[in-house]
Amino acid sequence: MIQRIQTIFMLLAAACISFLFLPSFDFAASANDTVKATPLFKDSVFNTYDSLLLQIIVISLAVFVFINIFLFKNRKLQLLIIKILMLTVFALIVAGGIIFYHNFENRQDEITNIQVRLGLFIPFITLILLYFAGNYIKRDISIVKSMDRLR
Repeated sequence: MIQRIQTIFMLLAAACISFLFLPSFDFAASANDTVKATPLFKDSVFNTYDSLLLQIIVISLAVFVFINIFLFKNRKLQLLIIKILMLTVFALIVAGGIIFYHNFENRQDEITNIQVRLGLFIPFITLILLYFAGNYIKRDISIVKSMDRLR
């Protein structure tokens, strides 16, 4: 059923991860000229558009979270996909960290000129929303099992 609470959490997670394509949701920014000389900050911001890998991960996350909403008749599959999506969000966080680290591997003094932006917290919020959706799906599974025992 589409009106369940886990559907709302998954819809919020899909919207939240889609925000990473908006221009105001960057991971980090800098106005310093030495940082702008690096390939990652040539436009003075680090966002999903800076890496094809990040774009693919974010698009696949948004699509699969949205598709997962309509798998409400098969709760076990829905729960499995939620777990896979949580691993994918974690992979997004790790991939973004690795890309950032390789850009500033030997220039630790330039990192002090970088400001953290709102987009850095979006994957963590998505991870939390997916966790809550998974918990409510587990509750539904246990409710259905208890109803089966009563019959």
